[in-house]
Amino acid sequence: MEQRWWGIHGIWSAWGLIFCVLLGLLMTASTATAEGTHPPLALADLERRLTDPDEVAMAVADLEAGMAQLARQRNEQGMKLFAGAGAGYTTDTSLSGSAKHYVTYDLRAGLRYPLL
Repeated sequence: MEQRWWGIHGIWSAWGLIFCVLLGLLMTASTATAEGTHPPLALADLERRLTDPDEVAMAVADLEAGMAQLARQRNEQGMKLFAGAGAGYTTDTSLSGSAKHYVTYDLRAGLRYPLL
């Protein structure tokens, strides 16, 4: 059985497509007229309007902090080997006699791979 695009489902799909296109045109036309009231600034005009040095200093500080964080993340990439050892003198109050005091030893080793 042959299906034609102009069947009942095709007509509704065509009307839906036309509706979406017209709605999109109306939305872009209203956005263009709203944005048309304020022309874009040239770079020289924008630089002249930047009179608050505190805002510029805060922006520079944010940029430097972001660059430092990026550098730290780049340095942490890849697999890292770690190891550690420790010893301690422990007193257990629940025990009595010579078993109350003892020395503990601790050894650790492993690989670390950051996921982010």
